[in-house]
Amino acid sequence: MKQIDAQQQPLDRYQSFCGLDCQARAEQLVAYICQLSRQKERNNPFWCKFTASAEAKEGADALLLVHTNIFYMRELLEKHPDNQWLRLLDALENDCC
Repeated sequence: MKQIDAQQQPLDRYQSFCGLDCQARAEQLVAYICQLSRQKERNNPFWCKFTASAEAKEGADALLLVHTNIFYMRELLEKHPDNQWLRLLDALENDCC
């Protein structure tokens, strides 16, 4: 999986979303959250439903999933810490949500 750097040149979302690559970064984060939840939270009904929604062909897109579940995602990433993914979540929240 290609890694997307959360530390990129500052762009202003209030001027334009061009160059922010919100969808690709959200897809990367959602894929990681699904992987993490399968490994660490496989018996948690919320994460089972989240993963099913993320993998559904006709479901919400990744950016919407991040936007609507950002607090739960943060809680999961803080419970199973990985600073790279927390930085990406912060960048998505600041740049795209």
